[in-house]
Amino acid sequence: MAIQRAHHRLESKDLVDRDVDDPAPGSAAKRLPVRALAAAAGFALAAALGGCGGADGEGTGSTVHGVAEGPMAPQFAQGRVTVTDNPMDLAIRGVGFFQVDYGVGAPMYTRNGQLHLDRDGYIVNAMQMRLLGRQANAAGVIESAGPVVPLKLNSLRLAPQATDRIDISMNLDSRVAATGRSASPGVNVADSATYNFATSLTAYDLRGQEINLTLFFQKSDAPGRTPGSITWNVYATANDLPVGGAPAMPVATLVFPADGSAPIAPSGKVTLAEVISGAYPSGAAVLPLTNVVLNLAGSTQVGSNFVIMDLTQTGSAPGQLTEANFQPNGVLMGRYSNGRSLPFGQIELATFGNLRCLQAAVDKVWRSTPACGAPSVGAPGSGGFGVLQVSALEAT
Repeated sequence: MAIQRAHHRLESKDLVDRDVDDPAPGSAAKRLPVRALAAAAGFALAAALGGCGGADGEGTGSTVHGVAEGPMAPQFAQGRVTVTDNPMDLAIRGVGFFQVDYGVGAPMYTRNGQLHLDRDGYIVNAMQMRLLGRQANAAGVIESAGPVVPLKLNSLRLAPQATDRIDISMNLDSRVAATGRSASPGVNVADSATYNFATSLTAYDLRGQEINLTLFFQKSDAPGRTPGSITWNVYATANDLPVGGAPAMPVATLVFPADGSAPIAPSGKVTLAEVISGAYPSGAAVLPLTNVVLNLAGSTQVGSNFVIMDLTQTGSAPGQLTEANFQPNGVLMGRYSNGRSLPFGQIELATFGNLRCLQAAVDKVWRSTPACGAPSVGAPGSGGFGVLQVSALEAT
């Protein structure tokens, strides 16, 4: 045990100090702030998250995390959970074992969730066994097929993402007078008398460069398609240039029913004409956006003030990993400087019908035997498996 503790401390010196936000006992999820750079073997680790945390009781004598050893065979039972100051420590409350990779070709099993991040971005225990689970792909989708793999903190930098969809839910005040004339349609964005309302958002091109996109809403005096219906023209500019080219033409025409509820037209989403946004004052080129979907279906037109209830778009600037946090269901989420969040993967727990079939391998780690059969596996909190408590360790 002394050798293991020394190895544990040595590993922790390679990581940055553990500056944990809000280390409240029993917290369901803790943030792991990114503090420093570390690099190894071609992997540029943007930050070392967490360290080798400790808890009272190291599993000496006949007591190990989550296992009470009997004279002939282990007796598995829920152990006492102790809160620690390490955001990588995990305790299982309920049924299940962590699966770890010891390089022997088959998973091994442990209740000891004393974990840290190694130099290559893998989540490991003090003996460098890698935690197994379902890895997420570059889009943040957790793979559900195939064998479990060592969980790795990847995507430390996010590439920019061009805007391809804009969703707006709003209310257009039905009490205002029409500013659009069917006899001479058009809008002068420099003259607020030619439109009723406007709102702006930031979109992004393929390089992650910002595009200031402004939408103008013009109540029309043209009769609606059905009795009592009202028509609104929607215009758009990108970095002050008309979307679709000059002269400005509507990018969408909304028709609301007499009661002002959701639009009856367009029947679906509309696709903006190519968004050509010119250049920045510095002269840097802004790439045009194509096939941007504009969804206004959640809007209304009733007798109350103009208000934007929800406005989202899919683009983003490049992002750097700033923190990560485990969830009670085993998902490890990463948060980035551009506001986006993506999962890195999800822990998968395992158990057996007869736990006495397990055989001790190394300290607090067990291997299955032919008597065990195939394990039952699942995510924490699903299928009868326990949930995780973060910044905590289990002991008996």
